[in-house]
Amino acid sequence: MGTAELAALNRHHRHSRQVDGKSAGYRRCVTGVGAGDELLADVCRTLEHAGFDFALSDTDEDGLRVRREADAVVVTWEPVPGVGPVHHAMDHEGMRMALRHALTVILTQTGHAVRVDPATGEVQVRSLP
Repeated sequence: MGTAELAALNRHHRHSRQVDGKSAGYRRCVTGVGAGDELLADVCRTLEHAGFDFALSDTDEDGLRVRREADAVVVTWEPVPGVGPVHHAMDHEGMRMALRHALTVILTQTGHAVRVDPATGEVQVRSLP
């Protein structure tokens, strides 16, 4: 599945979960951040402006997930059941690679330090000094 197909799936899934043009993940992220979580709020705003729908990792939603760790914001993706290849996890690797690349480009261009963990495939985002 190419980048265009991945974007189309995300748009379809996104429109089904929006209220007032904002995703639930975005609303929870930006309104629920405390002091010191500017990086989390900034990553959430960047993803929302780039057209991504996401959930905070403390929810049980599938799709793009964002979580705060001590030294970074981590972005992961869990396939939505019934969308895309359903044979086994290896079928989703092409979509994961395209998504990691898109996240790396978008977040780097908006002034973040981005690293993909080679062991887990998680996208780790940090503020530039």
